[in-house]
Amino acid sequence: MLVVVGDVDAAEVEAAARESLSRLGRHGPALPAPVAVPPPRRAAGVHVLDGPEGVIITHRPGATQAELTFGCLLPPGGARGVAADDLMSDFVETFLESDLRHEAGTTYGVHSWVRTLRGGTAIFETTANIDNGRLRLALTLVRGFWKRFAHGGVPTDFVRRARDAQTTFHLLRYDTSPALAGQLVELWNQGWPLTALDEMPAYIAGTTDAEVNAAVEACGNNLVVSLTGDEATIRAALRPAPPEPASPAPPPSPAPPPSPAPAPASSLPPP
Repeated sequence: MLVVVGDVDAAEVEAAARESLSRLGRHGPALPAPVAVPPPRRAAGVHVLDGPEGVIITHRPGATQAELTFGCLLPPGGARGVAADDLMSDFVETFLESDLRHEAGTTYGVHSWVRTLRGGTAIFETTANIDNGRLRLALTLVRGFWKRFAHGGVPTDFVRRARDAQTTFHLLRYDTSPALAGQLVELWNQGWPLTALDEMPAYIAGTTDAEVNAAVEACGNNLVVSLTGDEATIRAALRPAPPEPASPAPPPSPAPPPSPAPAPASSLPPP
């Protein structure tokens, strides 16, 4: 497929394309799309973050930061299902950006995205570079995020914010010719209708809380986590924090001083 977007003469473009592409010698039917891979359900789920055993660790000697990456497979859903995936990605990025950057100051940014491969396999991924000194805190926050939302559900207000943000993004996303051409090729490559480009804002507006929660839960059930950096620092940050030492018992309060004895009654006669 060839897509040309811009102020051009269609006949001239077609003639030039035929002349150039006719030199290609290969002919034959298009290769069939591969079968979409559904998300597996791993036994560990969100508990992969509970210790170093379930995390892929790549040692980078002397690194002062750790590169955190986590991701998962999402259920294949076609052009309509991409809307729920985009809302889930927006929610994860926005929430963790607030927690890890604005509140805890552990990173300069959190970045999340979803890619749908030809055939329908959907891949979600998030990355962030974490300062070594605050790695344990960052992992604690990420762990808490997944344990809270993977099975507890995303609050309606968060879904609404993601819906508003993604609707605006898609309305402004294709304001350049390369962006529009690239998306048309992507839709064609997936075998989806080209009208999905115009219908995406409506798909987003119609995505329910339940669809977003299903995507978050599916991701939590097959979460994969990797950390690249100083291995000893990473393993120490992944281990459970040692218990706080018990505070010593306060010393007993001193006994109050004895009350003074009452003065003896006077034996003198009254005046």
